[in-house]
Amino acid sequence: MKRIGISFTETNFSNYLNWLTPEDMGDDIEIVELSFMRNNTHDIHRCDAFIISGGVDIHPDYYGGSHIYENMPAEFSIARDRFEELIYSHACDHRLPVLGICRGLQLINTLEGGKLIQDMGEESNRVHRKDAADKQHALIVREGSLRTPKALRASVARKGASGTSCAKPSPWARKGALWARRAVL
Repeated sequence: MKRIGISFTETNFSNYLNWLTPEDMGDDIEIVELSFMRNNTHDIHRCDAFIISGGVDIHPDYYGGSHIYENMPAEFSIARDRFEELIYSHACDHRLPVLGICRGLQLINTLEGGKLIQDMGEESNRVHRKDAADKQHALIVREGSLRTPKALRASVARKGASGTSCAKPSPWARKGALWARRAVL
């Protein structure tokens, strides 16, 4: 049995579970909710792969950003940032696959030394505001890599040190964008 750990987000977490239906997962994959609120770090060690989910902006200290900006959230979740940093560190240490979705990829980028554009402006932010409707983004996947979506609330500006154990730039990415090197399963 393979276990995929998904980091909990207060922003429509149930959508992740809805996307990963029993029909899609089969009998040999179990989903494990990894929650900063429950601080269930012991469950990280049970997982074979990880999804770091989307949600509220990561704290600006992770990328040297300003603590005040126009479309900043009402509050940051430093506890979540630190918990997901543990997930990513474990995945790197054990060479396990990890997929960052929106905020998750932004966190991975900053942990690898990258920077973020803090605010993409009102028009880009509108699609990311929490509401009852599920949000969808276009995503083009090329053979052997995952592309960073352009429409990120705080988009990837540049990659820090390339060639690290968990991420590297891709020739298909726009100049300086980070692509995940490994996909889940």
